[in-house]
Amino acid sequence: MRQASPTYEHALSHPLDNTVQRYQLNLSDPCGLRQGGVHLITVPPHNSSSVPHWHSTEDEWFYVIKAGPDTRIILHDASAEPREEPVQAGEFYGFPAATKTAHAFKTGETELVYLAGGSRKELEVVHYPGQSKRIVLDRTGAVPSWTTDEAHVKDTKVPKRPIK
Repeated sequence: MRQASPTYEHALSHPLDNTVQRYQLNLSDPCGLRQGGVHLITVPPHNSSSVPHWHSTEDEWFYVIKAGPDTRIILHDASAEPREEPVQAGEFYGFPAATKTAHAFKTGETELVYLAGGSRKELEVVHYPGQSKRIVLDRTGAVPSWTTDEAHVKDTKVPKRPIK
C-alpha cells in the first residue's frame, strides 16, 4: 500500500474549449494504481468541469464532496435535448462505458469539489456530441492522441474471421 500526498498544480484547460478549466489532483498514480484512475477535482465558480462527453470503453464515476445550491449536471442523451439537474454534496454518479449520455458539471457562485474515477484503457474514444467531435486517447505512448470531426468519421464493420 502506498499513500498519495501530491498537491494541486495549475488549472487544466479542456483541449476543445480553453474557457473550461478545473484543478485536478491525481490520487491514483502516486499510489501505483494503473488499471483505474482517481482524481480530486475542483471546478471554480462560473465554470464547467468538462465539455459534455461520453466514453466508448471506459466506465466513469463521480462522488460530489462540495456543491453550491446552483451547481448543475448537464446530461445529453442522443435521443433528447440537453437537460440540467441540480447537484448536491454526497451524490454519486456513474456512467457505464458506451451508454451515450454526455455529461459535465456546471458551477454557479460556489466552487464544486468531487472525486472522479474510472477505468483506464490503453485506447479510448471520447465523444463530444455538442461539438460533433471525438478525441482518440492513446495511452500506449506509440502515437499521440488526436481529435477528429464527426463528419470525417465513418463506422466500419469488420468481418469476423475464424481463428486458426
